[in-house]
Amino acid sequence: MTRLTIAGIVFLLLVHASVWGQLINFSRLNTSNGLSGNNAQSVSIDNNGFLWIGTSNGLNVYDGYTVTSFVKEEHPEMASDVVLHLVSDSRNRTWMGTYSGASWIDENRAFHRVVIRDSITKFNCPTIFETSKYGVVVYTSKGQHYFDSTAGKWKELAWMPTEISTGHFIDAEPFAQDKVIFIIDSLVTILDYQTRKIIFRQTFAKPLSACPVSDTSIAVGLHTGWVSIVNIHSGEKIADYELINKLGERTINTHLTEVRRAANGDLLVATDFAGLIIIDKKGNITRYTHDPLNTGSISANNTYRAFAGKKGEVVVGTQASGANMANIFNKPAAYTRIFSDKKGELYDNYITRIVEEGNGTFWVGANDRLIRWNKETSESAFYHYYLQSPDGIRPLEIRALCKDRSGRLWLSAAGDGLCIFDKSSDRFIKVNRDTSLGKAVASPYIYELQLLSDGSVWVGSGSGLYSIDPATMKVSTYATHPLLKEVNGKMVIGLFEDKDHRIWIATHGTGVYCYDKSRNKIEHFTIKEGMSSDLVYGFAQDNAGNVYVASSHGFTIIPENRKLQIYNQKNGLRYERCESMLKDDNGNIWISNTKSLAKFNPITKQLTHYEENSGLSINGFRTNTAFKAANGEMFWGSESGINYFFPDKLVITPSLLQVSVFSMDTNDTMQYFGGNRYFALPYSKNDITLHFTAINLNGSKNIEYRYKLEGYDKEWHAGTDIREARYPSLPAGNYTFSVKASIDRINWTESNNKVSLYIVPPIWQRWWFIVAMAVLLALIIHTIYRYRVQQIREKEKLKAEYNQKIAEIEMKALRAQMNPHFIFNCLNSINRYIVKSDHTTASLYLTRFSKLIRLILDNSNSKNVLLSNEMEALRIYIEMESLRFNNKFTYNIIIDKEVHADIMEVPPLIIQPYVENAIWHGLLHKETAGHLDIHLSMTGDNMLQCIIQDNGVGREKAKEYKSKSATTKKSLGMKLTEDRISILNKHTSPNASITIIDLVADDREPAGTRVILKIPV
Repeated sequence: MTRLTIAGIVFLLLVHASVWGQLINFSRLNTSNGLSGNNAQSVSIDNNGFLWIGTSNGLNVYDGYTVTSFVKEEHPEMASDVVLHLVSDSRNRTWMGTYSGASWIDENRAFHRVVIRDSITKFNCPTIFETSKYGVVVYTSKGQHYFDSTAGKWKELAWMPTEISTGHFIDAEPFAQDKVIFIIDSLVTILDYQTRKIIFRQTFAKPLSACPVSDTSIAVGLHTGWVSIVNIHSGEKIADYELINKLGERTINTHLTEVRRAANGDLLVATDFAGLIIIDKKGNITRYTHDPLNTGSISANNTYRAFAGKKGEVVVGTQASGANMANIFNKPAAYTRIFSDKKGELYDNYITRIVEEGNGTFWVGANDRLIRWNKETSESAFYHYYLQSPDGIRPLEIRALCKDRSGRLWLSAAGDGLCIFDKSSDRFIKVNRDTSLGKAVASPYIYELQLLSDGSVWVGSGSGLYSIDPATMKVSTYATHPLLKEVNGKMVIGLFEDKDHRIWIATHGTGVYCYDKSRNKIEHFTIKEGMSSDLVYGFAQDNAGNVYVASSHGFTIIPENRKLQIYNQKNGLRYERCESMLKDDNGNIWISNTKSLAKFNPITKQLTHYEENSGLSINGFRTNTAFKAANGEMFWGSESGINYFFPDKLVITPSLLQVSVFSMDTNDTMQYFGGNRYFALPYSKNDITLHFTAINLNGSKNIEYRYKLEGYDKEWHAGTDIREARYPSLPAGNYTFSVKASIDRINWTESNNKVSLYIVPPIWQRWWFIVAMAVLLALIIHTIYRYRVQQIREKEKLKAEYNQKIAEIEMKALRAQMNPHFIFNCLNSINRYIVKSDHTTASLYLTRFSKLIRLILDNSNSKNVLLSNEMEALRIYIEMESLRFNNKFTYNIIIDKEVHADIMEVPPLIIQPYVENAIWHGLLHKETAGHLDIHLSMTGDNMLQCIIQDNGVGREKAKEYKSKSATTKKSLGMKLTEDRISILNKHTSPNASITIIDLVADDREPAGTRVILKIPV
């Protein structure tokens, strides 16, 4: 036997003797957690960190919080409920081999059956592995097969060497890329799938399992309990490890079931009944066995599988007790939960104080006893403190402990004052208190005992503070002390002496006092001064002299400049209360924080948390129960037992959080997925619940999550251990869901996938529907508008027609009035000629009159007449008037070329009244011959301008003549014409207008009148 082998055996026996100081801590998973069976015979971890466990009763997946099970009855494509082997490939598919075939599960958690030789689904499949050459290879009782994506079917690897294709299969494990280790019967080989050659071949006696150790060596586990390290090039054994076990008084070999290489290079060895064995790179052997008193131990000794993850995960499957998870990189705290003495008496309650005796022995104050505990041997002795009372004898809680320089153990029992424990006689000796020394000494309730650098023991009681000289037993009180009298009457529950010999005093509800004897000064710190709380428990001091104060609401740092700093849940703590504090040899401050420990780096201000996955008690810590031993080891009392560790050796490397959004629930329809996904959902399925998780196989607890649905949420939602986000009645639109998680609330891990959502708008929100509705609405509005306009137009038309008829009737009436007026004037003239017996003139006048009457009668029933006819009638009229008045005036009619008299129409007799007025009132009163000009022109589109200008006496002179006349009425023709123009303007645009201008000569004398008549044509 080699020296290395002997060392391995001896080390194993030594480690086996101590089961209290486990080097790694396990968490358990079994049927009570939802596992479909406790026979965990296959294990795998996929790319998203989900743990897959195959049992004899189905397949399971664990997300760090809960277990989801799959059985063939619910998933027909599962080959069998008895899962022999599991492996997750690079495409995040999980493959399962069974006695009845093989299946694979895609990212959507849908099962698919492996079909070989076109139709065969039932075959024995003990292992599945992945190569870069062929992808996933399925090892079956009908040969090895790979999936040909081109052909779309599974093909057999016909070139397989005889040594591997025949014989009894025992184990297979990837060695390197395209290289796989096989154990067939007694032969251990390494097959290179790239070259199709066997690169290693060696026979062993009953080999059971093999795995790579390095690029040039492998480990082979033998049924007889040996593990051999072999060089694959030379075939030589590098080392042999014989794994033996104690069975009663007998020493026996350990039967192995599997050997696998952990991420740190250690070898994990699963056994039939000897628990898990770890062989580290130096050859040291450690065995982890089941301890019913330690919840952090492995759940059973009959281990079956030893799975090693890439990030240090260690998953041990047992035959009947489920699976166990740990991390090979972690070196957690040791934990003693139950103390037992030689009589078999047990104690598993809370701890109050810890004091070091020496040589691995500690004094522990407890609920109803004092415990002397040997950490190395795990042996304990119990000393009960009994109180005789009228109600009988009852044990008391040990509340405070202190060892003086002489080694005497001082302690207090709840409500029974101070005593000294005599180690030689194992008796409690009461220290009599002199009640006359003040209420601090008189109080039977003592909460703190502290040995100071001067050798005195300071006592914190329910009513103040005092000290004792252990050598003389002299009591010093401070009720009348000039400075410390402030503390008198207050409940003192903590005392601490800093490196400058200042005494820090913790009180219950009144803050902190700092007494500096050298400077004769006392300071008082409360919430008013910036403390986090006035209920204070304990103290620590860093290398820079800053004092740390543990309280009911976080901790406070009091620096020399007295600018206090507070730490609580808002800026890094797991919980609110801080119970105890210690400084390690590196200057870090350790704080017990309810159910976790926090390490504070005074330089970087960073908090590091240690919890259950660090081996710590989950029952919570007690106040003032922390103790640092002379060798730097820390002890922390809890509600159940003690945690202890060397700070620089407490290494916790939790698996990096793998955050995934893995499913979505839409109206009771669950959809699973693994990578990035895009969902287009109808509006009827807009009630969405997204499920996510941050997987930490050491325990997904106290993980802070933040999630946000971009496009909907304005801010991040946050919470501890929340793993779903529900969005009821999500509006139509595009969204992207993001989530991240953190253990320390400082470093955040983004999810490895994102989910994009598109809620399809309902018909009434789609663009084409909105456009169609807008068009329809526009059509309706347009139709209503047109209908209304048509109604208004019809009304206006009827009104216009009515008004037109009224106007025409009025015009006819006016014309009817004008015709008799004109005829009357003409007949008067004819009568004058007859009376004067001027028959020739009368005949001429009558001829022209008859011609004019004919024109008037032809136009009398017409609304408009041709301008040429109108001008002809006007010419005849002027000639008649000239004849009538003996040619007293001359006239001139000018029609511009742009005036088309033969096609233009004007109202009949519209110009004649103004011509008549010019003759009668302007020219006839003129003493000399007069002249009349009529000029027709176009001033714009459809506007005829008629200028009637005379050189008569003017309007002012005419008024004088008219006033002298018997007739003072306004000319009827002018009045009727103005009325006709007014009616005409109501129905035409532009409007007709009349402008009368008085002409003045250079000498300011009247020179006639100009009438400008504009008529629309």
